[in-house]
Amino acid sequence: QSTNTACVQAKLGFYNPTQNMLTRWFALEYALWFNFTLPGLQWAGLSLPLGGTSNHFRTAILRRLGGWDPFNVTEDCDLGLRLAQYHLRTAVIDSTTLEEANSNSRNWIRQRSRWTKGYFQTYLVHMRRPWKFLQPKRWREFISLQLIIGASPATFFINPVMWVLLILYIVARPVLAPLYATLYIAPIYYPALVCLIWGNFLYLYVYFIACARTQQYSLMLAVPLIMYYWLMMSFAAVVAFYQLIFKPHFWEKTKHGLHLQHKAKAPPIPVPTAPPLQQPRISR
Repeated sequence: QSTNTACVQAKLGFYNPTQNMLTRWFALEYALWFNFTLPGLQWAGLSLPLGGTSNHFRTAILRRLGGWDPFNVTEDCDLGLRLAQYHLRTAVIDSTTLEEANSNSRNWIRQRSRWTKGYFQTYLVHMRRPWKFLQPKRWREFISLQLIIGASPATFFINPVMWVLLILYIVARPVLAPLYATLYIAPIYYPALVCLIWGNFLYLYVYFIACARTQQYSLMLAVPLIMYYWLMMSFAAVVAFYQLIFKPHFWEKTKHGLHLQHKAKAPPIPVPTAPPLQQPRISR
């Protein structure tokens, strides 16, 4: 009810989280993002990248800001940063809106590549004049822009490179031992080892916590395989980068209703029939 609250963002969830492994990973991502990441950003007073399915605005403020950017394919994310630019507050409310989890890998790639391309666009637009963040009251916006909007797509490119280097280190170490001894000196090797073990453990841990927080315990079985979901994110990021250069405003259409096709293919559930009524025996 604050006068400077311009938008309320509801949490998002799925009504088909267990349809297949992809929907499980997707549901894990949403559980972490909407129940921990966004509330954490709100607690820290940082900018919130909005999710477009369930956010609600003060109409007068939205018009004063010029509405959505028609050239940005994640216009909601951009608008969240513009709200913070004018010192307007976004509040995450404890209400969940259910939508369809993308259950097809190609369809998911189209959707995720658009989201990632939109993050690229948002970052480039807001970093056109980086000196504007030198103002005392805008350092929080700068941190949020770098860590959430800039670093998120960057990790999609870095992650597969790190895994390839790790595999090469394990497989080719007997042959390249002298080279590795030169490259991976102690000040580099041990911090990297800590990041490898502790960083991945921490990610898995928070996914488990997100499952418990949202009471989606069946999703816990998908947590150990989440690295394959990360690889899909990396592939989508490559597609997004290509489109950013050659098709910057192309809107990848996401096909909806796939969960209905899944239900149609499922065998009908047999309806149990009641046993015939027996006539009571009358003793004589």
